[in-house]
Amino acid sequence: MSFIKEQLKRQFHAGEVIFKDGATGQSMYILLEGQVEISKILGAHKTVLANITPGSIFGEMAIIDRQNRSATAKALTDSVALEISRDLFHRRLEEVPKWMQSFFTIMSGRLREATRNQSILLSQGAGRQVVNLLALLGKQEEPDTIDQIIIPWNKAEATIAFLLAFNQERVNDILNALVSSKIAKSDRRENIGRVFILEFPDKFYQFADYCRERYLLDGGHSKEMSEQFRFSSQQEMELLQVIEDMKKEQGAMDDYSVAAVAKRLKQKFGHPFKTYQPIIDDYVQAGVLETFHPEGSEPAFRINDKELFDKKLDKWQRLEEMMRIEKKIMA
Repeated sequence: MSFIKEQLKRQFHAGEVIFKDGATGQSMYILLEGQVEISKILGAHKTVLANITPGSIFGEMAIIDRQNRSATAKALTDSVALEISRDLFHRRLEEVPKWMQSFFTIMSGRLREATRNQSILLSQGAGRQVVNLLALLGKQEEPDTIDQIIIPWNKAEATIAFLLAFNQERVNDILNALVSSKIAKSDRRENIGRVFILEFPDKFYQFADYCRERYLLDGGHSKEMSEQFRFSSQQEMELLQVIEDMKKEQGAMDDYSVAAVAKRLKQKFGHPFKTYQPIIDDYVQAGVLETFHPEGSEPAFRINDKELFDKKLDKWQRLEEMMRIEKKIMA
């Protein structure tokens, strides 16, 4: 057995690619010495899925289900591994009961699905993770004389790349996306170089909380967003948007024809007015709106509690901005 083991040994130099994502899998490996990185390109950037240590098996799925490699394996240090070929593996597999062979195939399928789900979550969650780490870095800095938080760009880029196992180019892209979305600024400072500026720290920290909750929700770790980041329905947000548009057009007049609102909702979102009727009924019951039917005119409603309506409107506008920025950093 020791002779066979020696025959199966393979040595890899630091930086050497053992197999590539998408390639045909002919072998699996048992790592004896060193460290191996398992990664995948998501979007335009590399994401590290795992770091393999001695005693671990990698590359096994491709020889069980005969599909292509689902990730790239690269030696991080000089490494030694046992290489088990597909033929050798299946010869040994024939010695175990049929039910055990089926078990291996099922487990391989589940592992592939888990890898796909992990890849999707990492790809979609990268921007959200960067935002949360920026918030943590920001809270470690003292505000300047006008209450801005200044973070050296290189420090943010290098620290986040290290903590998340991202390359710095990817982090840099997300920092630039945040700047272009106007939730942060960038400038150059003497003796520091480029800096990342939180002009309104509390606003950025609230966005970080939103990103964290969205990340946990998408990962199945929570069932719903907290109240500050949640509306009863998409229809409520659409209704608020249309009323706000009409408020700007009508100026001081707070009466809104039901027919006019229905037409605007249909034009903008494609839904009939009855879709929004439950929201209007809830607003009337809560005292936010009141309905009336002027003599000789069509049914209408008006804003009854302006303060409460403005709070709902402000919440919608903040959420809409957060969703817009989130979409930008996840592109």
